[in-house]
Amino acid sequence: AIKYIGRSVNPTARLAHHMGRYTNKEKSAWIAELAKSGQRPEMIVLERVATLEEAKATEQAWIGRCIKAGASLTNGVYSGYTRGGNRHS
Repeated sequence: AIKYIGRSVNPTARLAHHMGRYTNKEKSAWIAELAKSGQRPEMIVLERVATLEEAKATEQAWIGRCIKAGASLTNGVYSGYTRGGNRHS
C-alpha cells in the first residue's frame, strides 16, 4: 500500500528520517504496526526531476493521483491535499 508521497534529494537519508521519532502520529503508528509484524517501509523512487519547482509539482501530482486512486496517505495536509482526499485551499 502507498502510505506516503514525498520529495527528496537523498532518498536513503529521507527514509531514515521517517523511521525516526520526529514524524507525524499517523505515520508513526503505521511504521510501528509494520514493525510489530517484522516489516518496514520500502521506498520507491517514482520520478527524477532536475529542479525544485519540478519536484514540487511532480510531488503534488503524485499525491493527487494516489488520493484519487483511493490511497490512504499519512502525509496529513500536504501539497494542497488533506488525508481525506479533499483539496485544501
